[in-house]
Amino acid sequence: MMVRISRRWYRRAWLGVAALVGSIGLGAGVVLLGTASLAMIAVTASCLAVALCLGCADLTGVRLPPLPVLAGLLAVIVAVVGLVLLLDSAAMHVLAALAFTGAPLLWLRDRFLDTDQLRGRWDDAAARLERAHDAAEAAAALRVRASCLAELERRDPELVARWLAAGHPEPA
Repeated sequence: MMVRISRRWYRRAWLGVAALVGSIGLGAGVVLLGTASLAMIAVTASCLAVALCLGCADLTGVRLPPLPVLAGLLAVIVAVVGLVLLLDSAAMHVLAALAFTGAPLLWLRDRFLDTDQLRGRWDDAAARLERAHDAAEAAAALRVRASCLAELERRDPELVARWLAAGHPEPA
């Protein structure tokens, strides 16, 4: 018998496991790495954060706040190094399992939302589209709306067809 779990439960379970593994790795990294290694990792994370923020702004028009990006990169790098120091080659299996099981949360994000959450994402994107200052921001909002529409159509193609034929501005 196949057990079906809810999207919300899967997301929460995955985030809980990822937080536990990340916390263990972060703790091990802070304890096992020396000050010089932590300083080099901080410099590396700073360079990556600047590159990520500038690249994201250039490619998508979305401006990422640099300090949270830096903190996140620093934590991830120290956690991964800590896991490798703690688990040796088994760390790669743990990280691969997390990446493999977490992939649906990134690529199939809309499938993990219930219909009300999906409509909320549609409405948020509409508000972002109205507030867009340039073409890149407008395009990003339109991509979100296209993704939401595709997921709504996957769930109920007849409803979406009727809605589009009726010319309503918001999903039924």
